[in-house]
Amino acid sequence: MKSFKMVLVENDGSECGNGLRFATEEQAHEYHADLYSRWTACPSGYRVDPSSDPVTATHDAAADTNMGPNECDDNGDRV
Repeated sequence: MKSFKMVLVENDGSECGNGLRFATEEQAHEYHADLYSRWTACPSGYRVDPSSDPVTATHDAAADTNMGPNECDDNGDRV
C-alpha cells in the first residue's frame, strides 16, 4: 500500500472520489472533514480506503493547508 484515498458515498448509494492520495489515513480523514465543512449538498457518508497509487497530496489540518500533485513526496512532506 502506498497511500490512502477518500471515497464519498452519495445518498443513492453511488460512490465517487477524486485523484488525491494521502500518505496517511489520518490526512485523508482530515481532508474529508475540511471538505465536508464547505459542502452545501452533502453525501450520506464517506470512507477512507488503502490505495496502491502514489501519494499526490497532503493535508495539514493545523495549518489548514492542502498540497496537490508535485508539491509533496511519497511521505506527504512538502518538496
